Amino acid sequence: MEVSLNASAKRPSILSLAGLVLLAAIIPSISEGAELVPEKLKQQLESPNRNIVLRTVHEVTDWGPLASDLVPQLVDLLKTDDVLLQHDTAVALGQIGPAAADAVEPLTNLLSHKSILLQRSAADALGEIGSAATPAVPRLSAMLRRWDELFLKIALARAVIRIEPHDGNRSAEAIEVLTDVLQAGDDAVLAEASMALAEAGEPAVEVLTKLVGHSTPAVCWSACDALGEMGPLAASAVPALVKAVSGEHAHHHDVCWHSARALGLIHAHPEESVPALIRLLSHRHAPVRVHTAYALAAFGHDAGAAAPELTILLQDDDVDVRLAAARSLGTIGSDDPEMIAALDAALEDSSGAVTVAAAESLATVGQLAVPRLVKRLKQPGIRSLAARVLADIGPDAEIAVPELLQILSTDDDGARRESVLALAQIGVVSADVEAAVTTILQQPDDAVRPEAAYALARLGIRSASPLLESAIRDQNSAMRIAAAWALVTLDAENPARADVVVPLLTTALADESPSIRRESAATLSRLGSLAQRAVPALVKTATDSNPQVRIAVMGALVEIARTNIETLKAVAAGLKDDEAHVRHAALYAAGRMGPAARDTGALLRQQLSSREALERFHAAWALVRVLPDDAHVLAAAQPELIAGLHFDDAGTRAEAARTLGLTRSPDPQIRKALEDVLNDENAVVSEAAKLSLKQLDDSRDR
Repeated sequence: MEVSLNASAKRPSILSLAGLVLLAAIIPSISEGAELVPEKLKQQLESPNRNIVLRTVHEVTDWGPLASDLVPQLVDLLKTDDVLLQHDTAVALGQIGPAAADAVEPLTNLLSHKSILLQRSAADALGEIGSAATPAVPRLSAMLRRWDELFLKIALARAVIRIEPHDGNRSAEAIEVLTDVLQAGDDAVLAEASMALAEAGEPAVEVLTKLVGHSTPAVCWSACDALGEMGPLAASAVPALVKAVSGEHAHHHDVCWHSARALGLIHAHPEESVPALIRLLSHRHAPVRVHTAYALAAFGHDAGAAAPELTILLQDDDVDVRLAAARSLGTIGSDDPEMIAALDAALEDSSGAVTVAAAESLATVGQLAVPRLVKRLKQPGIRSLAARVLADIGPDAEIAVPELLQILSTDDDGARRESVLALAQIGVVSADVEAAVTTILQQPDDAVRPEAAYALARLGIRSASPLLESAIRDQNSAMRIAAAWALVTLDAENPARADVVVPLLTTALADESPSIRRESAATLSRLGSLAQRAVPALVKTATDSNPQVRIAVMGALVEIARTNIETLKAVAAGLKDDEAHVRHAALYAAGRMGPAARDTGALLRQQLSSREALERFHAAWALVRVLPDDAHVLAAAQPELIAGLHFDDAGTRAEAARTLGLTRSPDPQIRKALEDVLNDENAVVSEAAKLSLKQLDDSRDR
C-alpha cells in the first residue's frame, strides 16, 4: 500500500512501508497492561533531589502523550512552592495533552499565581489539554480583560480558542481581545497575536480581513500572516489581500510581500489572485518579487499565465529572485518552448543554487526538455548536471542512453557517476548497458563502482550477484554499503544474505553522510524481521538531525519492530515534528502499527484539526486503523476521508476509498461519496471504491 505524502505535487513523494512483519518474542513488546514509560522515570520523580526531579520532568516532556501514566505524579509537583518546577511541570503536562485531564484543576489554580510566567505556562497547558479543560474556561475568560501584560493575554485567549473552538461567544471574546492586542504591541507581540488569531480559524477571518486595510502597515502585514496561516479557510479574505497590494499600502514593500505570501498560502480564487501576483512580479523591491514568485508556485498549473513574467525574472539582477523564479517555473509547469529555453540557459547561471533549481524545473518539464539536455551531455562543465536531470526524468529520457554510455568511457568521474545513476533511473536493460556498468564494477580502482552496484540492482541484473557478494568485503565503506543495498534489492528474503548485510547497514546508520544513513535505514526496512539486530541502532538514529533520515528510521522500526515501545516513542515524536513531511510519515507509520499505536490516539485526534488538508486526511487514515472500534473517532475521520476522494493525486483518492470501507459505517453520505467515484478516471480508485462498497454491504447484512 502506498500513500502519497504530497497530493498536490506533479511527481508526488511516496512513502511505502510494504510487508509489515511481526516480531519474534525476543523483541520487547507492548502487551496488555504493560508499563509504557520506564519505571526509572516514576522513581526519579519521587527523588528528594530537586535537580533530578527537574531533569526527569524535562525527559517526561519529550515523551509527550506516552507519559500519561505519570500525570498523578506531575499533578503533585504542581502543588509545590517551587515556581521553576511548577512551570516545567505545566509544560510537560501540556505536551501530554488531552490525557492530562486530571491536571485541569491544579493548572486552573495556577492562573491566580503571582508569577505571570507561571500563569502563562498554566494557560498554555490548559489549551494543549483541549476540550477536557472546559471547566477552566470561565476563569480564563474572566482574566482576559484584567491584565495589561500582552503575552499573558495572548496565552489566555489562545487557551480559550483551543479548549472551546466551536463556542461562538467564547471565541468571539478571545478574538476581540487578540484584535486589540494586535493593534497595541511591538513586533514580537504582533507576531504571537497574529498566530493566535490564526488558530481561531474561520471565526477570525472577518476581523483579520478588516485589519488588512489598517492604516498601520505593521498591523496590516500581521493580519496577512495570520490569514496565510489559516490557508484555504481564509479564502474570503482574497479580495482584501489583492486590494492591499494595489491600494494605500501598494508601495510599502513589507505589506506587499506579506500579502503576496498570504495569497500563496491560501491559494484560492486564482482568477483574482494570480493576476494581482503577476503585477507584483515587476515590483522594485527584490523581496516582493521573491515572495510573489513563490506565492504563484502555490497555485500550480492555475498560475500558468505567470510563466512569461517568471521567465523574464530568470535574468534578474538579484540572485534570490532568479532562484525563486526557477523553482516556481518547475512547480507551475508549462510546455512553453521559450520557458524551456530560458531554464536551459539558467543551467549556466553564476549561482549554483539557481543552476540546481533550473535543473529541477527542467526535470518537471520532462520529455520536452530531453533534447536540450542530451546536447548538454556534450559539454564537460555541465554534463554532470544534465545527466542528473535526465535521471529525474526517468524512462521518458530513453533517447539519452547512447550519449550517457559514451560518457562512461571518459575520465570525468563526476559525469560518469551521474550517467550511471541516470541509466539506472531510465531503466533501459540492454546488452550495451549491462556490459558497460558491469565492467565498471569489475575495476578495483574505479571510483564509480558504488553507483554501478546500485544501477545493476535497480535494473534487476541478477547475474551481477557474485560480483556484489565479493564487493561486500571491499575496503571502501561506500562500496560495501552499495553492495549490501544491491544484494537486498535483488533478493530481500534470503536469511543467509541478511546475516552478512545487516551488520554493515547497522554500522552505516552512524555514517557522516545523511544519504547513506537514510539508505541504510530504508534497506533495513526491506529486510523486515531479518533485521532485528539493527533495532538498537535504529532507535539511536530516530532523533537524527536530518528529516529524511528520521522518516526512513521510522519506516524501518515499523517494519522490523512494530510492537516495540521505542518504535511507538519514535512515531509519537514524529507526530510532533516541525517538518510537515515527517509528521505525514509518522501518521502513516502510526496507521501501519494499527492498535499497537493506540497511545498516540490523542495526538492523532489533534491533527484532525490541522489547517493542512493533506495532514487532516493522513490523520483520519491513521485513526481508522489505530482506533477501529472508537465510534466517535470514526465519525470525526469520515469527513476528511470523503474529502480525500477529491484530491488531485490518484494514490490518495484510492487510499481514501479503501479506508472508507474499513469504517463499516452505515452513513449514507459515505455510500454516496464512494458511488460518485466509481467512474473515477483512475482504475485503481474506482476498483477501491467498488471493494469498499462491498465491505459496507457485507457489514450491513451481518
